[in-house]
Amino acid sequence: MNKGSKKDIAKKVNSVDELDYFEFLENAEASADEIVLQTVKCNNCNASTTVDTSSTNNACPYCGDKLVIGNLKPESVIKPWGLIPFRLDKTEAIASYKKWIRKRWFTPSLFSEVKNFQGVYIPYWTFDTSANIQFIGERGDEYSDGERVYMLWTDVIDEVQWYFDDVLICASDAVNESAINELRPWGTESLVPFEDEYLKGHISQKYEIDLKMGFHKAQDKITDGIEALLRGHIGGDDQKILKARTSYTDITFKHILLPVYIIAHDFKGKPYQIIINGKTGKVEGKVPKSLAKIGVVLASVLTLVSLSLWFLI
Repeated sequence: MNKGSKKDIAKKVNSVDELDYFEFLENAEASADEIVLQTVKCNNCNASTTVDTSSTNNACPYCGDKLVIGNLKPESVIKPWGLIPFRLDKTEAIASYKKWIRKRWFTPSLFSEVKNFQGVYIPYWTFDTSANIQFIGERGDEYSDGERVYMLWTDVIDEVQWYFDDVLICASDAVNESAINELRPWGTESLVPFEDEYLKGHISQKYEIDLKMGFHKAQDKITDGIEALLRGHIGGDDQKILKARTSYTDITFKHILLPVYIIAHDFKGKPYQIIINGKTGKVEGKVPKSLAKIGVVLASVLTLVSLSLWFLI
């Protein structure tokens, strides 16, 4: 079936499926386009995911605990309007992980083994909005009279507006937030319209962070960047931002799915989660350090130091 050119697909996703935030909230029950997912909740980490019935691996992708398939239940969720398909197959993803783990010399050897490994579509919200900022600040300009350097401060009262495009908010609370945020960039220009066939061979998670909470998190992310924008707008050698108030207009959103591979390790009773970008192969996650490997390195260093001192005597 002809799905159209990449340009046509991008146009469809970015124009037709960009929904007005407030209008959607007001009419959500009447207008929401939903799908029903057969999900199972992990008894260990509480993450709700679909199950790939064609696979014999029924472990939770986030913690590795065994899922009780008899606990499957239908859940209605807002239908995703687009997704980024997996570009890497499992062999390529494992190769990316092996390369990544080899650079972490002090990691326990068992982490080179890949056991609990699954491809998952992670739910995201993406927001576009105009932010209008009214602020009071001061601009500092540095001067010198030949003997001393001093700062001249000038009051600044202004109003500026910026447009924020595709503010990505992960709607899963089962993945490590700092790790998955480091998997950017995703390149949302490569989104394609959602179709069930993309989910074959993978599992997906239903969003745990709803639309309202998603926008609250988007506001937090925007706020973190506004200070730098205001400082650049004020100019000078130094800046002070004394007061700022932000209002948001023209808010639109999409619900999308992004592809990751997750490797769940358990080391001495503590879970470790490695996440791989299913499009680029970028790997992020924390791993423990092997005291035995550190001991071997320290012993080798001490031996070399002792030998060097012996030859100098």
